[in-house]
Amino acid sequence: MSAESETMVVAGILPLLYRITPAEVSQGPAGTATRNYLASTSTAAVGSRRPL
Repeated sequence: MSAESETMVVAGILPLLYRITPAEVSQGPAGTATRNYLASTSTAAVGSRRPL
């Protein structure tokens, strides 16, 4: 799965599980066994550390 596909999956999961509708989702810092993503809304930023 490409990085772009994984980012789209994260963007789709956030509203379903956390009721967060992101304006933007991007890959976060690397260096661990998990994949990190940063989701930005119009008012705040939320970090998500959920392995796919």
